[in-house]
Amino acid sequence: MRAPEHGGLRIDILGDSGPFSRFGRSIGYRIRGRVGGYLIDCGAPLFDSLREPDIAALRGVIGTHSHDDHRRWFTDLALYKRYIAPVRERLRLYATEAVHEEFMKNSRGALERTLSADSRRVVEAPYEDFVDARIIGPRPRFRIRQVPQAGDSVAWRVVDADGEVVDPALAKVVIHDRVRANRPRLLFKDAATGEWVEPESFYALADRAFYEEAQNPILDEEAGLEIRPFKEPVWHGPPTIGVEIRTPGERVIFSSDTVYNPDLWRQLADEYRPQRLDRGREAFEKAYLVYGDINHLIERTWSRARLEAALKAYEGALVVHDVSDRGSVVHTEYDQIARHKPRFHLLTHSPDNFVSELPLATTGKTYRFLGSSAYEERNGELLDLNADLYVRQYPDTAVGFLNPAGKYRVVDDGGFLRIRRRTEPSQHPTRFCVDLYRDIGGGYYEEPGVGEELVARADGKVERLRRSGKGSRGVVDKDLRADLARRKALRVESAGASGSGGNGVAAAAAPRVAGPVKRAPARVAKPTAKNGRRGAVRSTRAVAPAPRAARPKAGGSRVVPSRRAQGGRRARRG
Repeated sequence: MRAPEHGGLRIDILGDSGPFSRFGRSIGYRIRGRVGGYLIDCGAPLFDSLREPDIAALRGVIGTHSHDDHRRWFTDLALYKRYIAPVRERLRLYATEAVHEEFMKNSRGALERTLSADSRRVVEAPYEDFVDARIIGPRPRFRIRQVPQAGDSVAWRVVDADGEVVDPALAKVVIHDRVRANRPRLLFKDAATGEWVEPESFYALADRAFYEEAQNPILDEEAGLEIRPFKEPVWHGPPTIGVEIRTPGERVIFSSDTVYNPDLWRQLADEYRPQRLDRGREAFEKAYLVYGDINHLIERTWSRARLEAALKAYEGALVVHDVSDRGSVVHTEYDQIARHKPRFHLLTHSPDNFVSELPLATTGKTYRFLGSSAYEERNGELLDLNADLYVRQYPDTAVGFLNPAGKYRVVDDGGFLRIRRRTEPSQHPTRFCVDLYRDIGGGYYEEPGVGEELVARADGKVERLRRSGKGSRGVVDKDLRADLARRKALRVESAGASGSGGNGVAAAAAPRVAGPVKRAPARVAKPTAKNGRRGAVRSTRAVAPAPRAARPKAGGSRVVPSRRAQGGRRARRG
């Protein structure tokens, strides 16, 4: 279907890898409205993905947190803009105050010391000469600062918005007794409960007990974007935010690295832990600075208000969510995602080898979010994300379509999906069977056979290269994506007619029954001036309609035979 000229939100995937990928793409996205663009994180190799005009058009970087797989190219971009770019300027960084402090701490070593022009002296430049730090989200009402004491000494203290030291009965500084090089953390007494909490974790951004009223969103009228930090369901470790983006017709959320687990969230809000003090209660209340493990002093992790906001956070939104395999404690494991399918539309940050029933973001692709639907955009067209399975086996990606007699079985390993050849034994139960197709540039191609290789050409076509003892021969291969979409539409229609339901979940269940998939008889359209073809097959697709501006042209659709059925339509390479 043809993409509209304007509207919606474009998302360019610059990097989608998990933190321990062998392929090193890391994480980075470019979001685009009507004009310009913003980076959400910059862990991916930017200069491989963006040309100079693209970098010049960027309106800023939105930092979610300071782990290197999300910020690896931050200082490179800051140095480039200051010393190399045609227009010299500071790199604009949008983040909450807590995330800004993490970026500053982790970037200073690369930015603040260099040599003088004659190379004879070590000179210093402030971080602010490279980075234009813009606060988004509310500022905290209390923060930790070093305060001058008698003589030349300084001490860590909690101060309010006016810089006045706060009474230790309300807030105090905690420094880990074994890891004293780490930055101090703030301990705060919640007035409503009388409990000691870490406010960065405990409060929702809208809670005035700790945050100021002003929310400080990015309001970019020219680009048609409103961007806000999104913290309530984000649970990761270091100060971390998600990103909420609104356009006139869409609401899109990037989860950032997070643990999506409502049961865990309820525990964080419900569990009370008595303090383990190393001194008497009176001495503790009077202390401005405490050495120890802050987890021995925190009585409750989340507030009730944060829990309630987290449980509602993704309602009505299109969501780009991180995902992991089994064993992660700081990312969302796939079995948790699978329990909440309607909430998530695009998964990212996945391991190198991964299988999902939900679409997986792929480096180099562009996605368009329109209304309540997500599409892949390719050469001005919007393509449905309607495969039954998405498979990552770096450096390759593939999609699967249901087939009771398919070559592969999808087995359930305790909520995690694994691919097995049909002839390969497995101790895990089979969910369904599929045929796999290689995804190359958004086209779907039959898997290469023995002695074959699929090669993407510069003109966008894909060749199937066959090697033999006499040399090699390449033929242009057929993109089966449109054919597979039509076949699935007929299958979904048939499943709906038989009472199995028309959604993807019901369709996935149907092939578990042995035997061929039943298809409703095709209705043959009479030739008209509009379609101009006798015998065109019309199919009523039991799927959500595309946006009006992006619907395919009228005239019906016809089922095209597979590449093998069509036979020799390939050009021989000389």
